[in-house]
Amino acid sequence: MSQTYIITGVSSGLGFELAKQLINEGSRVIGLSRSDSEELRQWAKERGGIYTYYPVDLSDPDQLDSIMETVMNALAAEVSAGIEAESGGDILLVNNAAAVKPLNVIELCEPEEITASIHLNIMAPVKLAARFIGLTHGWNGRRKIINISSGSAKYPAPGMSVYCCSKSALNMFSQCVAAEQEGEEDPVQIMVVDPGMMDTSLQEEARRSNTPVTPYFIQAKEQGALADPGTAADKLLAAIRYAEPAAYTEISL
Repeated sequence: MSQTYIITGVSSGLGFELAKQLINEGSRVIGLSRSDSEELRQWAKERGGIYTYYPVDLSDPDQLDSIMETVMNALAAEVSAGIEAESGGDILLVNNAAAVKPLNVIELCEPEEITASIHLNIMAPVKLAARFIGLTHGWNGRRKIINISSGSAKYPAPGMSVYCCSKSALNMFSQCVAAEQEGEEDPVQIMVVDPGMMDTSLQEEARRSNTPVTPYFIQAKEQGALADPGTAADKLLAAIRYAEPAAYTEISL
């Protein structure tokens, strides 16, 4: 059965590596991010893969409110035009995009940074999930939402209060939506995944910060404790495919 993955934050890090592996395996990938990846486009072209990119700033409420409709309308139009055989197969939303900034004690964080982080880390996944569930009602295939969380959702870190609280909120939101879906005839499965610490731009930002936990991130890099995003993507795909078909699943890679 065909699979369609809608992935936020597709231009780098885990989202980029996940998209590469999915394209390589023949899945359709729809990428949502502020910037496109020419490397990803070329990857899809060389392999005959299906990759569609939509430019969107998910921290901007005006852009966020309409992007899921744009994506689903485009899929429906392709079916009507005969480009796609049917509106079916598994469809998955991967809420991966996130910002670790602002990295500072809360009284020194700029209001604009706080707002942008909250919008990207929690408002975006909430709104995208809401529209995804509504717009895919009656979809001929399984529907899943994978919310990329963090160990920071459970461990308070001074200087990272905005990031920690937004990831904690994402976990609780996921559990609530899963509880709502349990009584549905065609429930959307919800997965929360903590990929662990990866060697990404977010980790680089954390190492450049000046917070009480900065030495911890520097030490993790020096000791080789950061996972390769490609390896994390491989584990994530395995977790998605072999997880029990429960309404809610929470795993750490």
